[in-house]
Amino acid sequence: MSMVNLYNIDGDVIGKVELPREIFEYNGSKSVVYEAVKAHLLNCRQGTVKAKTRGEVSGGGKKPFKQKGTGNARAGSNRSPVWRGGGVVFPPKPRQFEAKIPVRVRRAALYTVLSERVKEGNLRVVDSLSFESPKTSRMAQIFKKLKLNRPLVVLGNKDENVILSMRNIAGTGYLKFENLYTYEVLKHPTILITKDVLDGLGGERGEKGEKNVDEVMVNV
Repeated sequence: MSMVNLYNIDGDVIGKVELPREIFEYNGSKSVVYEAVKAHLLNCRQGTVKAKTRGEVSGGGKKPFKQKGTGNARAGSNRSPVWRGGGVVFPPKPRQFEAKIPVRVRRAALYTVLSERVKEGNLRVVDSLSFESPKTSRMAQIFKKLKLNRPLVVLGNKDENVILSMRNIAGTGYLKFENLYTYEVLKHPTILITKDVLDGLGGERGEKGEKNVDEVMVNV
């Protein structure tokens, strides 16, 4: 395991904490990160765009004008693609953009970007983070003391006061650890994680004493 500083909300170092090696010291490749991001962006697409062909546009049953004698180019329907209000030659149609990648690839991508944040020194661990009532200025002060720029806050349990306190701070985000995914981590240059999250990972051990992180990251 790797050791990092443990902070309080005043930005003071109060000790050290261990990070699970299998998550935060993962030697992944850029290719798995690319695949995870590409799949996420594809799954965000709705695919509901649609335009009509000349056969689907209403009207056009009658020849607009006689074939000869008008001086105009001959036309058989005013729903032709060359007419205003006509159909589209090769229109877009509704389609499914869904992309699936193996669970192991998704996890490898997430572990890779989390490990990069640790290597960059852009991950902070705090002993606790909770408010009695929402206070945006207090949360902004905490981010400043911890030198966090547009952080992603990772909590063990959902805390409405924390979420409301950071809601009006531009560029910030919140997720529970088991809901983390690669694209969201990449959106934020820094990460703030609470110690109880790491304690939860440390409590998941197999019969041989090894941490079974795959069971913790069931939604990754």
